[in-house]
Amino acid sequence: MRPHRKEDALQPELERVLEARPGWRPIDLRQLYRYRDLLWFNTWRGVRARYAQSSLGIGWAVAQPVISMLIYTLIFGYFSRIPLSEGVPYALSVFCGIVPWSFFSGSLNSAANSLILNAPMLTKIYFPRPILPLSEVLARSVDLVISFVLLLLMIAGFGFVPRALALVMIPLMSGVMAMASLGAGLWLSSLSVHYRDVTHGSTFLVQLGFFLTPVVYDVSAIPARLLLVFGLNPMVGVIATYRAVLLGVQPVPWMLVAESTVVSMVLLVSGAFYFRRAERLFADVV
Repeated sequence: MRPHRKEDALQPELERVLEARPGWRPIDLRQLYRYRDLLWFNTWRGVRARYAQSSLGIGWAVAQPVISMLIYTLIFGYFSRIPLSEGVPYALSVFCGIVPWSFFSGSLNSAANSLILNAPMLTKIYFPRPILPLSEVLARSVDLVISFVLLLLMIAGFGFVPRALALVMIPLMSGVMAMASLGAGLWLSSLSVHYRDVTHGSTFLVQLGFFLTPVVYDVSAIPARLLLVFGLNPMVGVIATYRAVLLGVQPVPWMLVAESTVVSMVLLVSGAFYFRRAERLFADVV
């Protein structure tokens, strides 16, 4: 064994320097898995922060979609007389659209702002940056589960019976809208670091998307010649499928299902590649 020398104590310790490589590269999934504890911690922090210091707490996950349903039913159902699925109460059909739309819009807005709101983390420590938008989407999944249970209770209360196909299609389409919200969130969050106008513009984008999505009206109200164009919005296929399998009064729109799935996958893959390309400059401009 080599004896300890005084000169050894004066030598500096080796440092590992992490440098981002330029170019188009996919997100390192193995690295995300190694940091899974941080992912779950950030997800739980997002859930707690959203309902901290409020009297209803997690009860807002029930109150928000219910209040939205009452407002939309009053405005669009009573005053405007917008038709929905024949034989389905307007409030139930609207709530069937609000549940997935609330998840999509909420997770998209949160993911788009995730890098800006966590700027100190980006400049002080290293971790896989996709954890921030991904944890926001996962945190919103808690609200989705709670509101979906309430939706099932409403469906049973109105005397409707979901199709057996719902056991397959609801998880599938929920995954599709999660891919869409995460993919769009990766795009918007990475762009917002360089262009702060994106943060404000994303709010108006979601508001516009609401009127282009059949939440307060039925997909049958969309002209047939424009259906494929509207289907580029993945939430059109998701909401139409929710109503078809949960209420059972319309056939499953398989064309929209396929289009929504393809568009969501394109959003996710392209967003992941762009996020990976842009993240090497996050700490410099955030």
